[in-house]
Amino acid sequence: MTDEMVHPNCVSRGNVYGCPHCHVRIATWQSQTDATCPWCNTQLLRSDTTHSDSLPECLMPFTVSREQAVAALHRYAGKTLFAPDAFEAHVERAQAVFVPFWIVNAKAIGSVALLGHIALRRSRTYYAARRAGRKSFADLSVTASTHMSDTHLDSVGPYSIDDPQPFSGDRVGDVATELPSKTALSAADQVKALARESVYRSLLNSTLYSEYNQHSGWFAIGLDETVERHEEARVTRQRLFAMPAWILHCTWEGKDLLFAVNGQNGKCVGNLPLDNLKITIAELFAFFVGLGLVMLMAGMLMLTYLSDPKEQAEALLIPLSVGIGVGVVCAHAARARIMMQTQTAVETSHDDRAQGTHTFVPTIRWDSKPSHTIEEARQQLRDSER
Repeated sequence: MTDEMVHPNCVSRGNVYGCPHCHVRIATWQSQTDATCPWCNTQLLRSDTTHSDSLPECLMPFTVSREQAVAALHRYAGKTLFAPDAFEAHVERAQAVFVPFWIVNAKAIGSVALLGHIALRRSRTYYAARRAGRKSFADLSVTASTHMSDTHLDSVGPYSIDDPQPFSGDRVGDVATELPSKTALSAADQVKALARESVYRSLLNSTLYSEYNQHSGWFAIGLDETVERHEEARVTRQRLFAMPAWILHCTWEGKDLLFAVNGQNGKCVGNLPLDNLKITIAELFAFFVGLGLVMLMAGMLMLTYLSDPKEQAEALLIPLSVGIGVGVVCAHAARARIMMQTQTAVETSHDDRAQGTHTFVPTIRWDSKPSHTIEEARQQLRDSER
């Protein structure tokens, strides 16, 4: 893909439809009179003719068909026993959409001055350190859509951008293309913030570590204070891509549910609805299991140490109350476990969310001599400036 690629002239034939509810703009190259918004299922209204400056530069074609996407959603819904049986009827309504992503290249430089400690098994010394380095980032992906949370769109990745195709209405066909709602400047600011934080973490990681020494045992290098910190980042290249996705929006018991299927690899993401009746049955089962185990152990102890039936009956009151408490705890634990299994997995790492490639090159590495106090290490840090 060259920097000289421009939008094809045929984009002016496309039409824009706007959603009166969520205000998304959808470009299509087919005549559609009953199109609905993929994000909220609201009837779309004809807006105006598209302009090439708001269209993607490249697109990645669909490799997952409708049948495959629907099958993936069925498998996703079937991964838990607690999804409502009637929910799977909704997955047939999934819509093919080209979702806008900014693909960004960036570079960052940074430097830090640190004070820390080296913890051995029976002793602790202090150190000062200076680190500097540069980091390059290639093909970082930033969602250009604000109508689906970054959690959903970041989790449905990663997308491959090998062999991209120039964007054109002929290649899009009857698939709706969402127009970007996040500007290039906003995406660049987001990437630069990520790059600055990433180079800072790389500088720290070159200092902080732990390992095992057979003579002294475990030792770790810890951070006590960041004395100086400086990072700069700049964007070197930025392109708008149209990425393939199957989007499903439905309402279940008054709640809006949104699911996405990666149009390249079939990966699904979304929070599944829960069948309250099935959860109640699971809670009751866990409650009686907890209660039953306590009562079983109490009964075995009473048969061993108490022979009078009256004493046994009186002694049952204590394990019964304990068993009820244990049962309640088991029921709450069962519900919490069910909720955790049906929630969307979210990547929280800065570098993981970027989904690109990163290369870090250290340029300065200075370490002080071990000191008995942190003030001695601080003085060595000051002396290193001279």
